Amino acid sequence: MIKKQYFKAIFLLLNLGLITITSCQQSNVFDSVQPIPIEGFGYSDSLVYDVKINDTAAHYNLYITLRHKATYPYSNLWLKVGTRLPDNSYTSKDLSLPLCELSGKWYGTTIADIVSQKISIQPNATLSQGGVYTFSIMQNSRDSLVSDLLEMGIRLERIQPI
Repeated sequence: MIKKQYFKAIFLLLNLGLITITSCQQSNVFDSVQPIPIEGFGYSDSLVYDVKINDTAAHYNLYITLRHKATYPYSNLWLKVGTRLPDNSYTSKDLSLPLCELSGKWYGTTIADIVSQKISIQPNATLSQGGVYTFSIMQNSRDSLVSDLLEMGIRLERIQPI
């Protein structure tokens, strides 16, 4: 009898632990990358991502994901990120994404000569309209063509509200 209660208690604790762990994790809603042309990322290039949002009460973290060569010549990357909402309204933001420390050490993970980064651009966002959001990423640096970029994308994670 005591052994049976002991196993029930262990089973209950394990289930509660599992529920607690999984309920606190972020939920990946969207994650997509697109290759950057070998010749570089130009002013006329645009990366476009369509994201369907059903849960308008949720909070999200929005990231730019980036893979570039370690030979990328700058410490940041200037982008224009546009958002077309389901009601067809449009907003855009000019962003300077920091890619390395002052010492020159890259943020993110470096394997061989490839650097992978996930850069927060809008933490704790609410997407109040249900439907398809279209995100566009355009190059906005002083150079008309930026080289050593391999791929770039959008990542949207559902989070617990702050």
